Order: sequence, then structure tokens, then C-alpha cells
Amino acid sequence: MFRTAASFIKVIKVIGGLNDRPLLIKSDMIQKNDRQGGILIVSSHTAKTTEQLEQLKDLDYITFIEFNSDLVLQDKLEEEVNRVVDKATQLIPGGITVAAYTKRTVLTLEDDTPEQALLRSVKISEAVQALVGRSTVQPSFVIAKGGITSSDVGVKALQVKKALVLGQIKPGIPVWKTDATSKFPGIPYIIFPGNVGEKNTLKEVVEILQPANPGFTPENTGRKEFNMKLCTLHTTDKFMELMSEPFTKPFLKEHPEIEQMDITDSSLIKETQAAGYATPAVARRMYNYMMCAADAGADAILVTCTSVNTVTKAIRSMIPIPVISIEEPVAQKAVKAGKRIGILSSLATSAQPVKQTILEEAAKAGKEAEVRIQVADGAFEALMEGSRALHDEKVREALAELVNEVDIVVFAQISMALVEHPEYKIPVLKFGRLSYEAAREAMLASKLK
Repeated sequence: MFRTAASFIKVIKVIGGLNDRPLLIKSDMIQKNDRQGGILIVSSHTAKTTEQLEQLKDLDYITFIEFNSDLVLQDKLEEEVNRVVDKATQLIPGGITVAAYTKRTVLTLEDDTPEQALLRSVKISEAVQALVGRSTVQPSFVIAKGGITSSDVGVKALQVKKALVLGQIKPGIPVWKTDATSKFPGIPYIIFPGNVGEKNTLKEVVEILQPANPGFTPENTGRKEFNMKLCTLHTTDKFMELMSEPFTKPFLKEHPEIEQMDITDSSLIKETQAAGYATPAVARRMYNYMMCAADAGADAILVTCTSVNTVTKAIRSMIPIPVISIEEPVAQKAVKAGKRIGILSSLATSAQPVKQTILEEAAKAGKEAEVRIQVADGAFEALMEGSRALHDEKVREALAELVNEVDIVVFAQISMALVEHPEYKIPVLKFGRLSYEAAREAMLASKLK
């Protein structure tokens, strides 16, 4: 028996004439048809880890949960562990992979002592490993990012006594297969040191283990029946086909467990346009519609109009099911992508609510956002009058001006989503798929409570 560094393997290979093993693929690590999500624990504070985490956020099918390690100062890490574990155990059975990460800045205090700093560090490390150790659902894989984190998760959380080293998923990133006596037997455990890899390596590792969101099936939850109903609330029926063909139908085909119902009231947008804001009367009608949706058995509501999103946010706490405004998932992605964010709208009343959502998401993420609004004058009116070509041309003209002044552009309405335009060097984000997936995640989390 040898107790050695990793380089010892190279010596053995030379002596024994062994060949390098190819990098692992998914079938080398996950043998069965495992539809569970995985879990990533990211606590390393190296600049490379933070950069890799940001790249990982490009994967829309990962749910990110920040673990507020600063709560160690208030002696509230126990409550924070419970919060993160509860959310993760709701999502993983539905095939959703969770990335739990500590705050990206190291906690430092004035007049701190090495002993106090070490004590805090130990408390935080214990709490971080508990994110896996207290889980009651078996993930399809576990990734630990950071040296101490990897050791604690493997030995304390997973309780691995003996493991089979399968090989490397990427250079310098070994994979264990947990033994029969560990907390989660037979799963791949990926040990990802803090300073290893390039900026996309963490993202590439996850894509190998989970190439795409596997979708929800009743079998994932261990339940025989698990259907969901999504209500989409619209403020106009003039361009329903702009949602139905490219977004709704493919989404429902991919997720046959989801039933959709629509509620449409064209007077909502007319009244909002006339007043310049969503009026109290609009709010009352939307509340009634949402309660009707809940009474009809809906598991979540997706509001497809950004002009009324102030109302959506104000009343959703009074609704017994999740309510999502269509721009929120896109705003989250825009904040991750750049600081100077341009909003292109065909309707003036939509731009300001989307701006407010972006600023709210930036504040949550601890980032700065500079928002510029560009309105394609007359485009929405052209669409309402049936002139799709004129609408699209006006949007393209406004977009061509805006792209030169910002890092990323967000289209402010679902009615603009199908506008064809030239490729630009900066991202152009549109509502649609992201919003439906966010609604599905909300329904799934609610169902699994």
C-alpha cells in the first residue's frame, strides 16, 4: 500500500507499461438511466473558480442557489443550510441540477485575528459539506469545487470509506465511484480543484454529465401520477400565434405532463396604454383572473405582458400558486451577460417595467447595470393593424441603432420574439423558451413540497 501524491501514478504507468486512459464520458460514470438532477458545491474563492461559475450560468437548465456564508457572523448558518437543502431536494428529483455556491468575496473583518478567522472558516466548511450531507434525495452526480470542500464533501458528507477511481473527466479532475456503504452509493463524485481548468471547464464537465435538461417524468418523483397545469395570462389576442407555434406547442410536446390553459383580456393592455401605466382596475381584474386560474387547478401562472408586470409583482404574494412575469428569466440572464443593457421595445409602456425588473435582478446579484431604452416607434401599432412586415422593419431599424451603445439587448415583448435581424457581436435576448422553463421549474418545485 502506498500513500502518495497523484504523480505517483505516472511512475507506476512507466514501470508497468500502462497506457493513458481516455477522458471519461457519461456512460463511463452513470450506468443506469438516471433522470435525477445532480448537485454542485462551489466554495473555492479563486478568481478562476468565480470565472468558471459565471460561465456555468450560461446553462439555462441549472438552478443556482447562493449560500450566504456571511451569516456565520449572525450564527445563522444552520437556518441557511436548511433553506438551501430544502430547495435542492425539491428540484433534484425532477431532473433539475442545482449549483450551490458561497458568496464570491472572502469575508474579512476589521481587527480580525487569525484564530477568529480560522474558527469562522471551519464553521463555514462544516455548513457547506452539510448541503450534501443533509440531502434526503440521491443526485445523479456530485461535483465539489475547491480543495478543502472536495475533502469534506467526500469524507464527511458522502461518507466515502473506499472508492473506485474511474479516471478523469477533464485533465486534473478525477472522478470517484462511491462505494456501497457511502451515503449515496454508486454515483460519480467529481473532485474539481479550485485552480484547475480553463474558464469553460466547469460548464463542459456539467454538459458531459447532463447534456441537456432531461425533462420531467412522473417516475423521477416516485409518484404514479404527477401532472401539472400552466395558465398563461394574456392582455391581447392579436398575435397569439407568435407564442403558440414557436414556443407553446414545442414546449407542451416536450413536456406532455403539462396541460395549458389561457386567459385573455384585451381590455387590459388598452387601459394600460391609455393611462400610461397599469391602473388599479387592471390590477383588480388580473387578481380575479389569477384566482380563477388557481380555482381551475392551475399550478402556476405565466403573465405574458410586460406592460402590466408591476401589477404582477404586486399581487402575486396574494395568489396561492407561483406567478411568473415573462421577462424575469431573461432579465436574470441579461444581468449575467453584461453591464450596459439595452431594452428594445415596440410599446413605450413595456420598456420601463422591464428596466425595473433588470435593476431588481442586478441588485439581487450584487451587480451594477446601466440600462438604455430604445422604442421602435409605431411598431406595435403596425402589428395590431395586421402589418407584421412593417412591425419587423421598425424593430430592425431601432435594433441597428441600439447595438452600438450597449453590451447586450433585451427585446421587451413576446410579440417581438420572431423578428429576424442580422447577427450582431453582442447577444440579443428574447422572451419565450426561458420563460416557459422558469414556469415549469416553479410548478415542479411547488408540487414537490
